[in-house]
Amino acid sequence: VGPLSLVLIYNDEYLWGVFSCFGCTENAQSLIRAPGDADAVPASAVWVVPITVGYMIADLILYRTWDLAGKGSHIEVPLMIAHHTLSIITWPHTIWYNFCARYVLLL
Repeated sequence: VGPLSLVLIYNDEYLWGVFSCFGCTENAQSLIRAPGDADAVPASAVWVVPITVGYMIADLILYRTWDLAGKGSHIEVPLMIAHHTLSIITWPHTIWYNFCARYVLLL
């Protein structure tokens, strides 16, 4: 997913605008929803979000094999389960409602 994300980020004109002008308000607003095409979901997010959600589901199925700190940490595993679960729930909504989909792509 990493190389695909990099290619899609590279080809997204709005993300290039954000990277070229840090602190510019209009460029930052295009991360929420691109101006002029409010109904058009970024193609980059349409490809990457379902793949990443599928990976997170598979990763949750295999959570018993996680050994994050080398000690079987009692804090990190629940934190990662919460992170995966919340991402699985919220990330598809970024595509359905075309809201902050470019933020998810950058994550």
